[in-house]
Amino acid sequence: IYRAWTTEKDNLQHEKKLVAVKVYHSQQYKNIFENEVQILRMIHHSAIVNFISHGWHDLCPYIILEYYDHDSLNNYLHSHKISWSICYSFLFSLMDAIDYLHYEDLSPNDYLTSNRIRKPIIIHRDMKTSNILIKSKPTLSLCLSDFGLAKILPPILTPNDFIQIGTYRYMAPELLELAISHTSDALCKVDMYAIGLVMWEIVTQCQDYPCSIGYELPYAEYINTNEMNENKILDTLHRIFVNERKRPIIHRTTNMNSKISDVLTIIEDCWKHEPESRINARPALYRLRHLE
Repeated sequence: IYRAWTTEKDNLQHEKKLVAVKVYHSQQYKNIFENEVQILRMIHHSAIVNFISHGWHDLCPYIILEYYDHDSLNNYLHSHKISWSICYSFLFSLMDAIDYLHYEDLSPNDYLTSNRIRKPIIIHRDMKTSNILIKSKPTLSLCLSDFGLAKILPPILTPNDFIQIGTYRYMAPELLELAISHTSDALCKVDMYAIGLVMWEIVTQCQDYPCSIGYELPYAEYINTNEMNENKILDTLHRIFVNERKRPIIHRTTNMNSKISDVLTIIEDCWKHEPESRINARPALYRLRHLE
């Protein structure tokens, strides 16, 4: 991804501005590129990266996106402890984006403008802190990005809709062991599991969290991606959270901030082992809204 300035010849409906240009450096990514463009053109939400344009240059496809100067959530949490207000803003904006994606747009046709496409149910399928950006205006909040692996759920699902895809560390147990139910709700619950892990990464870096710990990825105590090959990682993950049903450590104390405690309960409801017991985005958003 590159930073660039738009020019008059770009023929964009914006004044000259700084943008992010996501370049796919090979035609082998053509399907991922086309999928991302299709999805980004139909979604409009303050907590989802803003699509500007797309094209080809020297046989390489590219997407022009709004530029955010705070980099990824992963990098931000590596170097910042956050206040409760920022923590809450991060959690709420993230869940708000997922709620928007997971529910079909049922607006009457009269309310759809000529350039707006009715949004179907969309699953992200690669939820992780490195795919989430930081927005600074009007206040610090999150912005979901990287929709290359995302999927529009068709009216009739097929076995190809339930393939093992995404980042292993954030993959739900039922997807890791290829035992997912063939329903649209089951696919949304895979996203919710990953959201629970991301929320854990955020809240453990809050200044009000009852235990001061450095930032780390989920299951970092078990997995070293620099020293383990893919098969070893898969075997380890399968043992940890499929067989042993372990989750990242949560610290609680009797006198902890009650709002942090409520967030930790939501996290536990997101990453429950049985997908049928996992919370959906809308009730999770409702519970977060009452913590403001």
